[in-house]
Amino acid sequence: MDRSALLEYFKLIDQDSNGLIDRDEFHCMLKTQGLQRAADVVARAFDDIDSDRNGLIDQAEFLQWWGAHGASLSTVDASQTTLRQLKTTFAESTPKQQEMVDMEGFRQVLASLGQFPSASDLRLTFSETPRKDSRYFTFDEFLQWWLQQVQE
Repeated sequence: MDRSALLEYFKLIDQDSNGLIDRDEFHCMLKTQGLQRAADVVARAFDDIDSDRNGLIDQAEFLQWWGAHGASLSTVDASQTTLRQLKTTFAESTPKQQEMVDMEGFRQVLASLGQFPSASDLRLTFSETPRKDSRYFTFDEFLQWWLQQVQE
């Protein structure tokens, strides 16, 4: 995986966009990939990457870790596949040239991901999720919502 793809992946893990990955964001990343691990295993993995031991992973630590160990791991490749799948699923539910979905498009995205909320749950989720435009989800807004669901 090239540097720009790794940095894009880093930004997705960094949910609060502070340029650092904390333990919760790291754990969430593992959960989104279906990598359920014991807390001590997650802590050791995090500590291996956090070379300056400040409790946070910065881009340099992430890139250094990837350069040293990442080529033999499938986590990022799997997550890139997941990200690509989410982007493709989202794009297939958007009107041409729009890059955003309304409530029906949101339902289609969820259905293609194997989730079938009731009409009332769909309306509630759609109305209560913060977005710039209350009528639509952009992909980034959808991704933030999706990651939040996994974290809970």
